[in-house]
Amino acid sequence: MRMYTKWALGQAGSQGPFSMPMSLSFWWWKRTPGLFLDYRFVSSDVLLFEDTAKSSWKMDLKDKFILMLSDAAPGKLRIVHGDVLTFKLEKAFPESLKRHWEDDPPNVHIIGNLPFSVSTPLIVKWLEHVSCRDGPFVYGRTPMTLTFQKEVAERLAATTGSKQRSRLSIMAQYLCHVEHVFTIPGRAFVPKPELQPEFRGRETLLVDVGVVRFTPLIQPRIEQPFKLVEKVVQNAFQFRRKYCYRGLGMLFPEAQRLESTERLLHLADVEPTLRPRQLSIAHFRSLCDIYRRMCDGDPQLFAYDFREELRQSKHKCRHEEDRGESGDLSHCRPQDVLHVSPGQSRDQ
Repeated sequence: MRMYTKWALGQAGSQGPFSMPMSLSFWWWKRTPGLFLDYRFVSSDVLLFEDTAKSSWKMDLKDKFILMLSDAAPGKLRIVHGDVLTFKLEKAFPESLKRHWEDDPPNVHIIGNLPFSVSTPLIVKWLEHVSCRDGPFVYGRTPMTLTFQKEVAERLAATTGSKQRSRLSIMAQYLCHVEHVFTIPGRAFVPKPELQPEFRGRETLLVDVGVVRFTPLIQPRIEQPFKLVEKVVQNAFQFRRKYCYRGLGMLFPEAQRLESTERLLHLADVEPTLRPRQLSIAHFRSLCDIYRRMCDGDPQLFAYDFREELRQSKHKCRHEEDRGESGDLSHCRPQDVLHVSPGQSRDQ
């Protein structure tokens, strides 16, 4: 049991760390002990049903858990059923808790025991809310303490040049102070957490969990719209083992790719032979500023998607092959469109 002197929002999921077999999504409390229980504290007769009756004992367990929480903090604990991806957090707390962005963080704290299946899209969504200062961040620089699969936690806090450096590192660190607080060993969880899809197939028997704390910065380290930063960062890490110019080139249509990529890197003063993991926040700030300037000069540039160009190229090739046309079909080769060799590794 831990004492909290703040309003707090917690979330529990059926597949995440501290997992519980129920659909309870949120709870928060005010000036009351924070209480966490898992099903090991519930009478064993509920837990002995076979797999064929799982749905029934989950309902019984959920009802008992809710009653236990309500009894532990009568009148002070509010339980809400909802989807963490769609719940309107900006209406969850009293207006009196709001603070100016430049002030200290408000007396609101998001605490999440996240299912691994939603942890990445959820943190990206909340980071966009940080950028826009809406959602749970209408109250100010609301801190978050969240759990992730260890590998994801390491990526979020990875420093420039480290092997774990990824798009998540940049997206989180340009908006927040990110701290990988500690790691919880997989053996501490019952049932054990499941791997995220991108990590499945490994021989690991236990999945360790990282606890990460996010504190929004007063001033973002990149002052451009979230979607623009996200696009630049995603493209930079398209081919994480190649030089950065390979991924950044995907920002531009094939006809102007070489020239525009050279211009972007030159004006941003970024060495084209750096690997994506070697790019600092300052590098990305320069890249985003120059890319924004290029988009202002060409209003259609930001909407460009190299995948769509690839799809159109493939469709054109199939159409020409069906008509039996001969000639130079070199433009139909996906490798030429993407500038990527088969089997090349990409960052997810």
